[in-house]
Formats: sequence, C-alpha cells, structure tokens
Amino acid sequence: MLGGRDAQLAAWQYLLASGTEPSAVDAANQVGDKRPEAGLNLLYAALLRPEAAVRAAAAKAVGAYRKTDSLTALLGAAKTSED
Repeated sequence: MLGGRDAQLAAWQYLLASGTEPSAVDAANQVGDKRPEAGLNLLYAALLRPEAAVRAAAAKAVGAYRKTDSLTALLGAAKTSED
C-alpha cells in the first residue's frame, strides 16, 4: 500500500500549498491526526501561507508531532506574520 501513502502525501502537499483555505485547513488537520514522518515538511511550508486559519491549523498539527526541533519553524512563522 506504499502507493496509497505516496498518493495521500501528494494530495496533502497540493492542498497545503495551493488548495483553498478550507481544504488546506482540512489537510493540515488530517496530517496532524495521522502524523506521517514526511508530513512535518508539508506543514512547515503551510506555515508561510497568507491565511491565518491555514497557519493556525498547520501550527496545531506541527504541535501534534511533539518534536522540540519543530519550535524553530513555529517561531519563524510567528516572526513573519503580520496579523
């Protein structure tokens, strides 16, 4: 079922990078629930999106991984936010 996982990651990558705000929020929530290893990089990229709701969902999902090295990405996103 490796192909299925790859397809799911590709779908999340697209939605987090280019999807509508609601679909990106949903994708971030799914990644946070499933916590695939490759998901962190997808979430880090979503932290740079302009929509506050997407950034908040991505930050919450990053927190679900409970990895201390993720703090750097969260702090970087907080410094670049205008809202």
